[in-house]
Amino acid sequence: MVKQLFNIIFNFGVPDTILPNKKRVIVLTNQITVFYLLSCIPYFFIFYVLNLPSAFFYTIFVPLSYLIVFLFHKIKLFLFSRFYLIFINSLIFSFYSCLLGKESGAHLLLFPLFCFSFILFRKSNVLIQILAFCIPLTTHYLLEITSYQLFPSTLIPTLTQNILNYFAIFTSYSMIGFTLYSFLVDNLLSEKKLNIAINRAKERKTMLEKASQQVAYATLTRGIAHEIGNPMAMILSSIELLEENLHDPIKSTEYIATTKSSILRLKSITSTMLQYGKPTSHIKECIDINTLIDDADTLCQAEFKKRRISLIKKLDPNLPKLNLDVNSMSQVFLNIILNSIEAIEQAGSITISSSLEDAKSQIKISFLDTGKGIPHNTLTKIFDPFYTSNSAKTGLGLPMVLKTIDAHGGSVSVQSSVQKYTLFDITLPISHPT
Repeated sequence: MVKQLFNIIFNFGVPDTILPNKKRVIVLTNQITVFYLLSCIPYFFIFYVLNLPSAFFYTIFVPLSYLIVFLFHKIKLFLFSRFYLIFINSLIFSFYSCLLGKESGAHLLLFPLFCFSFILFRKSNVLIQILAFCIPLTTHYLLEITSYQLFPSTLIPTLTQNILNYFAIFTSYSMIGFTLYSFLVDNLLSEKKLNIAINRAKERKTMLEKASQQVAYATLTRGIAHEIGNPMAMILSSIELLEENLHDPIKSTEYIATTKSSILRLKSITSTMLQYGKPTSHIKECIDINTLIDDADTLCQAEFKKRRISLIKKLDPNLPKLNLDVNSMSQVFLNIILNSIEAIEQAGSITISSSLEDAKSQIKISFLDTGKGIPHNTLTKIFDPFYTSNSAKTGLGLPMVLKTIDAHGGSVSVQSSVQKYTLFDITLPISHPT
């Protein structure tokens, strides 16, 4: 029952949606408030026993002062409530020290305030931390300088002074212990929760990777079935028609040609699939990326002339050499250039540029064409295996581009606007795993 009551008090004013680290600070503020309030009870008793002036007023003022902390939490003034708690504690215990005399030891209760200032504001900025430390120090010494002479210490008998002195010391060390305990628990809980969060993130990552693999396998299987199914259907149909028309040389020749074309199509598909499934070579060469770009565009010169495409190259001559799988990377550049050529029906331009990016930590290669562009609803699908808008293609060109760039520790992105342009950006790290 008592534990439940304290839990309700400690969690008073704590929003349900607040972050865990902020929640702990609010709960700790409530705990400190209750702790200080309980530590004042013996002083209330002494006030009445000694018939000190305005005892009734002080015993009403102190509880109300602490209840304001909970009020600030209720109206969500969390930072202000912490400052107020430090200030009101400084004010109350400084006043006790002045009223009861230095011999009472009440001023010793100010020392834990510095510990609490550190705990409550340790994650705030430096200016707020300095202000939190200055409040108890300034309040206490200002009251001591101005008020000790107004309250003679002879009001308190020697025995009472000793009792209050020991109580103040006990309370101080208890509060320091509570501070250290809260600090350690806070850090241990944070570390424990962080480890739990990391482990959960790893588990989710593993699950997502497995799910992603399953989706990839399913997509690949559907793609293979679709790509192989069409030529096989053509072959079967042609053979059946050939059986029915063996006596007709013209039709027989036509069906044989269709069958041969379908078989060649199957051969092309299987060859491309084998290339796609082939792991990236571990044999790499140190080469200038501009050389690979030049080699790729040289192979396409005939198509440039045929379609009246102007090639613009803006290559940085001072790029560092990279360790690359030359064959795979050459195929990447060739695939992108061929896609750009196909996107330009008649007349246009392709701009290829290379440069250092991200504080010279990576090389960026861009391919910009003025072709028909890619519709927005298909832009996210172009790297999916077997996705193609051209029935003569296998749909594995861009997936192979993505696979090769990933294997080199780089990234590829695409932007496009229909009937305006398409831009492929490839980034490769200058230092990457070999």
